[in-house]
Amino acid sequence: MGDRVENRHDIDGEDLQVVLGFMDEVAHRCLAAGRLDKAQSLFLQLRRASRLDPADEFVVVSRLYTSLLADIFHGDCLEQIELDIREAARRHAHLFHRLESKYTSPHCI
Repeated sequence: MGDRVENRHDIDGEDLQVVLGFMDEVAHRCLAAGRLDKAQSLFLQLRRASRLDPADEFVVVSRLYTSLLADIFHGDCLEQIELDIREAARRHAHLFHRLESKYTSPHCI
């Protein structure tokens, strides 16, 4: 969704909040203490920026947050993260299917 915001494509604010809610529920469960503080700080900035217009700050913070999580997930407890994500994805499957059909172009699938 960060890419869509960056490219000035419209995104439904409620859809963005669904994705951020999922990240809040799943992403911070398995982070080491030092990294958790940084991730939570960036996540709060991301939530705040998601409500701003224009969305330039959201794009910048989204990149920082995504990069930090990628670094953390690459090095830390991937098995537990996978289990957490699968379980949360099952709980949110109906929402993700709706978002996928709304924001993914058919030629990308």
